[in-house]
Amino acid sequence: MQFTIAKDEFLRGLSRIQSVIEKKTTLPILSNVLLEASGATVTLVATDLEVGIRSLCEAEVETEGTITVQAKKLFELCRELEGETISLHVMPNDWVEISGGAFSSKLVGLAADDYPVLPSTESASEFTINGALLAEMIDKTQFAISTNETRYYLNGVFLVTAGKAKERTLRMVATDGHRLSMCEKPLPEGMNVKIEPGIIVPRKGVVEMRRLLDEGDGDIVVGVKERNVVLRRSGVELIIRLVDGDYPDYDQVIPKANNRIATCQRETLLHALRRVSIMATELNKGVKFALKRKGFEISSKNPNLGEAKETLPANYDGADLEIGFNARYVLDVLGVLGDEDIVLQFADPLSPCIIKSPSDQGYLAVVMPMRLE
Repeated sequence: MQFTIAKDEFLRGLSRIQSVIEKKTTLPILSNVLLEASGATVTLVATDLEVGIRSLCEAEVETEGTITVQAKKLFELCRELEGETISLHVMPNDWVEISGGAFSSKLVGLAADDYPVLPSTESASEFTINGALLAEMIDKTQFAISTNETRYYLNGVFLVTAGKAKERTLRMVATDGHRLSMCEKPLPEGMNVKIEPGIIVPRKGVVEMRRLLDEGDGDIVVGVKERNVVLRRSGVELIIRLVDGDYPDYDQVIPKANNRIATCQRETLLHALRRVSIMATELNKGVKFALKRKGFEISSKNPNLGEAKETLPANYDGADLEIGFNARYVLDVLGVLGDEDIVLQFADPLSPCIIKSPSDQGYLAVVMPMRLE
């Protein structure tokens, strides 16, 4: 195999796959990138058996063929080369010669026969969605993904379609048992999309989805086939193996009778909570909310450090209420909301709080309370 390729084009493809490559793996070949030269294209393939990526690069292919080579070292070598083009030549003993300008290097390659084959994406049920919209949904939910491996079915986002044909929505949900974040966006009328009873996209897959969406504007193609979800955009195909399990009934977690409603400025609460949480205990970052008419106070105590409190203006006409939260959970929600004001809905000191944005009816977060001394 032999080809010449523009340095920027090759680096773009190699950079794309670095996060997919496993740094520590029991299968050495998974540290490699598969290079396939054919026609006028070099295809780069990487996988960790959970997430796979296929990236197409234009090149001048002199001899077609396939080889795998250590992905990190290949990227580091090519990044430092001078000149605008890179030449790659596979030698008879599977060594790979990389050259550019006056520099040349040889890397040990491995035959492509043992490289895992990515699942076929043909006949997948596909739909096209605005990339910015999907990116917003990920940003508003991924922070609530569980990191507890024993509850593996919570280690990702739940993606499902909901509603009737003319009012169909795409819904994304994440929860770790302490908080829940749900974002719902309307699908264009007439779009025949059905993801039911829903799929669970693993955490690493969600991160790679978001990274792909960052590469450009415009639409992206999403497909679901058997136990995989596929994203496709401008010469890049991302294939993610879904989590095999049943997502819990998240609707039961969302309170239906939170009639104590407070409205306040998001930025004011955000910065006050950051200040007060500095004095909270490191273990649980517990902060107390004391709601009273026309305002509320947030406070924290740490027996080893001291205490802090701050009073905030707010619109609240309910009965006095004291409730504790993990400050980090509330801050995560405030960080993804874009409105100037936010709405907090309470029921009692032992019930979850709902946090919403007045103008974004498709988003809500649920934060469980915690007991504070």
